[in-house]
Amino acid sequence: MRGPPEDPTLMSKRQCSTNLLGPRPRYHCLCLDFPAHHSQSRSEMGSLAPPPITPAQLLRHDRPAPRYTSYPTAASFHSGVGAEEYESRLRTVAERRSEPLTLYVHLPFCDTKCTFCGCTMVVTRDAEKMDIYTRHLESEIVAVSSLLGERRGVTQLHLGGGTPNHLPKDQIERLMRLVRDRFELAVDAEISLEVDPRVGSADQVDRLRELGFNRVSFGVQDFDPGVQRAINRRQEASAGVECFEAARAAGFGGINIDLVFGLPGQTRAGFGRTVERLIDLRPDRIAVFSFAYVPWLRPHQKAITPESLPRAIEKLTLYCDARERLIAGGYVQIGMDHFALPDDELARALAAGRLRRNFQGYTVVPGSDCIGLGMSGIGDLGGAYVQNDADLKGYSSRIEAGRLATYRGYLRDEEDDLRKEIIHGMLCCFGLEYSKIESRWGIDFAKRFPAELRELERLADDGLIQLDSAGFRATELGKLLIRIVAMPFDAHIDAVRARQENTFSQSV
Repeated sequence: MRGPPEDPTLMSKRQCSTNLLGPRPRYHCLCLDFPAHHSQSRSEMGSLAPPPITPAQLLRHDRPAPRYTSYPTAASFHSGVGAEEYESRLRTVAERRSEPLTLYVHLPFCDTKCTFCGCTMVVTRDAEKMDIYTRHLESEIVAVSSLLGERRGVTQLHLGGGTPNHLPKDQIERLMRLVRDRFELAVDAEISLEVDPRVGSADQVDRLRELGFNRVSFGVQDFDPGVQRAINRRQEASAGVECFEAARAAGFGGINIDLVFGLPGQTRAGFGRTVERLIDLRPDRIAVFSFAYVPWLRPHQKAITPESLPRAIEKLTLYCDARERLIAGGYVQIGMDHFALPDDELARALAAGRLRRNFQGYTVVPGSDCIGLGMSGIGDLGGAYVQNDADLKGYSSRIEAGRLATYRGYLRDEEDDLRKEIIHGMLCCFGLEYSKIESRWGIDFAKRFPAELRELERLADDGLIQLDSAGFRATELGKLLIRIVAMPFDAHIDAVRARQENTFSQSV
């Protein structure tokens, strides 16, 4: 699973930008140059490891902040953007035939409901119900690909959920055949999905590899049996290890394991054992997400009592301990909550200034437009965000009526795109060089953002950034709080907070 999105009630677990205003290049590194140690060996990295961050430091600054997988965030989406607008944008971006696409496919079904989950999901074991959804999804794929005309190249395909591997084998195979029939997957395309080891097996992992998947993410959360019982997720540690080893043996080129800290019943010792066990397994990437307790948005979380959760300082201690262990174990920190081995493409992209961010999180795969498919799927294309109906019946009724399932979205203007580029550059590079923004956008940075610069001065006084006349870069503490560092450039956040309190999760 991914960390909690801006609107946990409506967004998908893992979810991807272009501009209709002119031929501005899609992506540039905007950060100040600074030394990187990401290509060092594990022994060399020990002497270059960043200083420890204490829970007290994080607690002092921790507050609600958007995750910025999009800008503006999903909290700004509205019902004024519907299927007709989406069709128009699809026809427009179809003209860019040579540019690759990113595809996200949402498979919402799960075998059981984990009480901590904040994702768009449906609990069922009814194969017929899943088959009906798959057929609706196939209809959507045909409709969208038809509107895209000859633009069919894809460099990234991700199946998220829900639990994608809970879908019956024949339905996954049928879905992949259709995707390959309607789109052209690049030879080096990243084809990934999320796998729950509880409903997985070595044979299933082998079959997924045969279908062309080359990246996989396993949801572990915590190996501790007591924590698993507390979140209604009974999973033998051996099941996760078996699936991991099967993926390695099958030749998956990238394996990620997800952890969540702040869950009920978690202890410093128990979570430490889970982290150490993962370090021994040596997956390519490890994500350490913060649990967002939002029972007012996710009623099933009411099964978790506040008293069972770690206190704020205890929760942050879990994170700080995990961070120190992973860095000491040879992992490079990527962004707020990801860690990767030094030779992983995310670590190499960070060192080279090529890291990107979209609805799936951090990525290196070029794709100027993202197509979201399935219930709650979000697309980012032609200067617009579009989201499908997040209700299963609503999604199905729209598709059965012969329409696209879009029910809300947001049309960006030039100011949005400028701020989007700044914010995503900060989250990927942990800094900003003003002259790069000025030359690309034809602005005087100081005159355009006087209030934002005053906020940056305050962040510098707090020790979150190093600031000078040319730009800034985040300190080690600031990297962990980069969402807060980015917030001064969010022109929508005050309006979002005015409409609804408790919209965003804590920054750590």
